[in-house]
Amino acid sequence: MTIGHPRLRWLSHRFGLNPVQGVRPSRIPPYSLRCGVESLECRIVLSSYQLSVNQWATGTGHLTYSIPADGVYWNHGVNAINSSFDQLLGSQWRTAIAQAISEWSSVANIDIAQVPDQGLDFDYGGLAQGDPRFGDIRIGGYNFQNPVVMAVTATPPPFGYTQAGDVQVNLGLNWNLGRDYDFQTVILHELGHSLGLEHSTDPGSMMFEQYEGVRQSLAPDDIQGVQAIYGVRKPDALNAQGFGLSMAAPVAIPQPVLGARISIIHALSLAKSNEADYFEVKVPQGFIGDQLVVTASAGSISMLSPKISQIGSDGSVIQAVSTAGVWGASVSVNVGQVVPGQILRFRVDAAESGRFDIGGYSLTANYQGGQVPVPPVVTVAPVPVPLPVSPPAVVVPPAAPKPVPVAPAQVVQPVTTPVPASPVVTKPTRPAFFHLGRPDRSKPVKPAKPVKPIKKTINTMANKALKPLIIRHI
Repeated sequence: MTIGHPRLRWLSHRFGLNPVQGVRPSRIPPYSLRCGVESLECRIVLSSYQLSVNQWATGTGHLTYSIPADGVYWNHGVNAINSSFDQLLGSQWRTAIAQAISEWSSVANIDIAQVPDQGLDFDYGGLAQGDPRFGDIRIGGYNFQNPVVMAVTATPPPFGYTQAGDVQVNLGLNWNLGRDYDFQTVILHELGHSLGLEHSTDPGSMMFEQYEGVRQSLAPDDIQGVQAIYGVRKPDALNAQGFGLSMAAPVAIPQPVLGARISIIHALSLAKSNEADYFEVKVPQGFIGDQLVVTASAGSISMLSPKISQIGSDGSVIQAVSTAGVWGASVSVNVGQVVPGQILRFRVDAAESGRFDIGGYSLTANYQGGQVPVPPVVTVAPVPVPLPVSPPAVVVPPAAPKPVPVAPAQVVQPVTTPVPASPVVTKPTRPAFFHLGRPDRSKPVKPAKPVKPIKKTINTMANKALKPLIIRHI
């Protein structure tokens, strides 16, 4: 939201520029410029309100917010919203934030709850939605050194790491509550951006770009816009089936399982102003308790400030407990000692009408002290286990000795002198290719002459005179 010309806030938010000095601050993360001029054309125009292209995952119907500690890095400065606003506005500035969030969530089908913040820097690495270290939407501030821009808010994810939906408040302005510059008016506008709304063209809308004075409620155009994203607020599943709407059809609080003391009903909701839910509990048989405590809790669930009442069979209030003005509260009634079979009735509504009166909660019945029914001990007779019976010994007869093979008697063959056979003369043949088209001119091979046996004797050889051996020297 800006003071003066509506284009000045757009320049500062989209480009990180100082509209007064016309310079870019030195510490600008690169992702802060990724939409650029095209961001004005990344809008879905429906009626006079406009929706951001980026949106939260709405399947759970639940978002969270937190306020970081002073001293953490907060985009272009150091967060000092706690000390600055505590001194300037007292503790009511936190209530202004809670009322602004409750204003949006009461008209749409979404619950937003405050959670602790671990004091990490702006856009710290992590989950854009559902990070357990801080809320989905974080609200901090520093002195912009700029008298025109009142606050800057990031769109829903994807946007940076975890800065999606986070709000930066200019602490350099003269803030007030209920008069200019009204902090609740500005934070109501900025939270609309956190939830996915862009600027409206309707001057009467809370989402109109320029600050138009104190406005602490939503216009019809704003309601239509947020319902276009999250839908119209719906009753819880039990109310939708007709349970819990009156004393005639109360919601039965289930009995604890055997051996337990607590039973819980989740996903309950007060969907509109001046609504009440009715419950009935029957003390389980076998229970001897010192006291029964029934609790309605909206902590970490919604902005609801519940009131719980114990009522009689005629609807009269026996006792009631509430904490008016405390959002996301838990309240309990102590019934005292109860007996098995006793029937007790309770009613849950808002602590005050018109403020923190819509939202989800859970209901717990806690049987404290005394004894609780325990599961019976089932004794199972032991089944006799038959002893293993050894099989009878099997006598194996000795194996018959194997016969020793006896070598057969060797037959001595008479030795005969081989008679040399006449050699077989085989006519050589030529290769086949020598016979192709030519006559065979090979000469016949003469048969070998038989070798005559030598009949000379030693005496005959000795009778011959030996020739002298002549040795010549060279």
